[in-house]
Amino acid sequence: MADALRARGWRIAAPEDGAGVYIINSCAVTAESARKTRQAVRRFKKADPEATIVLIGCLPSVAEKLAETLPEADIILRQDEKEHLADVLSQLTINNEKSTPIDEESTLVGVRAAVKIQDGCDRFCSYCVIPLARGRARSVPQDAVLDECRGLITRGARELILTGINLCAWGKERGETLAAAARAAADLPGLVRLRLGSLEPDLLTAGLAAELAEIDKLCPQFHISLQSGSDAVLRRMNRRYNTAEFAALCENLRRLFPGCTLTTDIIAGFPAETDAEFAETLAFARKMAFEKAHIFPYSARQGTRAAEMAGQLPRAEKELRARALIAAMGEIRRDFLRAQIGKTLTILPEERDREGFLRGCTANYIPVRVGAVSAVRPIPPRFAAENMLDVPNALLPVLITDARDDYCIAEAACE
Repeated sequence: MADALRARGWRIAAPEDGAGVYIINSCAVTAESARKTRQAVRRFKKADPEATIVLIGCLPSVAEKLAETLPEADIILRQDEKEHLADVLSQLTINNEKSTPIDEESTLVGVRAAVKIQDGCDRFCSYCVIPLARGRARSVPQDAVLDECRGLITRGARELILTGINLCAWGKERGETLAAAARAAADLPGLVRLRLGSLEPDLLTAGLAAELAEIDKLCPQFHISLQSGSDAVLRRMNRRYNTAEFAALCENLRRLFPGCTLTTDIIAGFPAETDAEFAETLAFARKMAFEKAHIFPYSARQGTRAAEMAGQLPRAEKELRARALIAAMGEIRRDFLRAQIGKTLTILPEERDREGFLRGCTANYIPVRVGAVSAVRPIPPRFAAENMLDVPNALLPVLITDARDDYCIAEAACE
């Protein structure tokens, strides 16, 4: 969207400066995300009443009477209207003094950038509003994917993340697989790492996993949405796998990608979820030993089958179950991070924080903070913040010296 607006002559304001137009790209997958979207719209309008507030994306696609209930949004565009954003804004007359001119460096995209290669979904899980908001599954052609990748690499990206609503469905219209897109992207000059976004368990077949394992630059980290560890609940969710199949997938990935990390999503308190079914989910999540898990209390979304199901649990019970899962998964994550102490790993540095730490992630997505001022071995000068995007291979070996709840601390392992 930023590129499309720049092409029309718009200038991107820095975060600390005011702007003539604020664009909120919304999410509606949970009630909480919809609430935060509304909150953001109101916050920007309150901060600058004269600015134009544009709300686009999923929330306008699924929410009724949004113009009446959220008058702070001056322009509202559904997900299928996003492509017209530049045309709509071109009709506006704004005070150009509010827009901060960009210099050459503001076109840099950072060390890591996402490339959306697929949209929509044909799965129709009973709890999910995405098919209503995004439509049926469709893929970005490979040539267009590679063009965007090249542009991002030219502007500083060293790691790309291929993303999509149902990423494994990429290419199905043309008889292609996700591995083809990943392989082509990984071959681009200047790219150091390639990462994949969230994957559907039943579509990540053994054959696809084997193809992905042949891509050297592919990061060994996979986000595979479990949603429930109870087979009965999975059936009510209209998920297309059972726990035995999910466990076999995890075992295969850990065999093909030694040292890989597996992350997941789990919904707590799905309609009619019994105490016994929740206990199954908790036990299965512990058995899988996910290196990280995103836990969500079930959120009823209007228009989905689950919203009409009997046995809707009280909010307090859903939150209680979510907290139990968060505690269990947090313990596993802390143990995993502590197990990294003493290892020499490689990170892709991304930024220098205010405390003097250089921040980055390992290939298997462990957040690492490296060498503050008091470090025994200082960070090599070539990784100074102003030079970070100029480092040819961009990778830094580090020795893990400590661990916190959600990241590791390290010192540089080279001069």
